[in-house]
Amino acid sequence: MVIAEIAKAAAGEVFLVKGTASELKTTATDMLKEFINTKDYMGVYTTVNKPYSNMMRIFSKGGVKTDHLFFIDAVTRSVVASPDEADNCLYTSSPKRLQEISVALSKIAVKNPRVKFFVLDSISTLLLYNDQSEVQKFLHFLTTALRELQMIGVLLISQGSAPPVF
Repeated sequence: MVIAEIAKAAAGEVFLVKGTASELKTTATDMLKEFINTKDYMGVYTTVNKPYSNMMRIFSKGGVKTDHLFFIDAVTRSVVASPDEADNCLYTSSPKRLQEISVALSKIAVKNPRVKFFVLDSISTLLLYNDQSEVQKFLHFLTTALRELQMIGVLLISQGSAPPVF
């Protein structure tokens, strides 16, 4: 149901998707297959939970054409000083650096006008590293930027970990 709704999204629409960790993993993979494999879109996947290398394995194993996907990895540099560079990945220094995620998105969007969607995985993890008001400000900025860039936005959040405001 969620995938069908998101698949019909117009440019600039933003969705908040809640679920268990397992449900979100399945939803993300299915959504990427719809956007990339079916619609031939290019997109950005921002990972705050797992390193880029893990996400590549998960999505490749799940049948996603990863050559149409750019990553913003906000977790790896917090544990590895010099991760392996990749053409389709920008690393930020930490999940605490929300502005770096915004800058990375802008860089990718400018260089790749075919990018049609953006996924944030996950708000729950951002809330572990940042104050709730900072995350709210970041999400307000992010959703405005996605609308201006005419990108479909999908923001993932683990069920039960969301504060009442979400």
